[in-house]
Amino acid sequence: MKLQTKHAMMTLVASALLSASTFAEIRTFTIDKSHSSIEFGIKHMALSTVKGVFTDYDGRIAWDSADQKSVISGTVQVKSIDTRDAKRDAHLRDADFFNADQFQQMTFVTKSIKKVKNKYVMVADLTIKGITKTITAPLEVSPVVKDPWGNSRASFSTSFVINRQDFGLKYSQLLDNGGLMIGNDVTVTLDIEALQQ
Repeated sequence: MKLQTKHAMMTLVASALLSASTFAEIRTFTIDKSHSSIEFGIKHMALSTVKGVFTDYDGRIAWDSADQKSVISGTVQVKSIDTRDAKRDAHLRDADFFNADQFQQMTFVTKSIKKVKNKYVMVADLTIKGITKTITAPLEVSPVVKDPWGNSRASFSTSFVINRQDFGLKYSQLLDNGGLMIGNDVTVTLDIEALQQ
């Protein structure tokens, strides 16, 4: 009886240690917005690339050092769009484009993150204007470093291209040569520096 009890206790301790080890592999980060950016670029009349940012957003990162259960998620407030032109920004917020009064947020959440050689590839659901599409994109992850104040930090960066038409952003005008005033391909770049909690 004593032997069975001792064996059962050892099993419980081993399970607890295994669970603790598994938990310790997950590091939680929050975005440091003063050192991060969410940017996009789109062609204007097939000439210049107009760039803009979203300034109001938040997100969390649960990073699994064993590369099994990492999750990156974020929410962007659409009205925070900034292309350095107030008139253009107001147009982008209205019903021709984002319809920001009705669709106030864009969301991003990964479905999987896998390491391929020395890089990562993530599959994520991106929701804009109430439409969700699955995207696949590269992900660069830095080692965790300590800042001068003892905080642990890491960076998470990606860049990918989406077709704005897929998300209901269909407004445009035809040029005399038959081309579009506004391109369909949008390059999205996320440069995130995050603080470990």
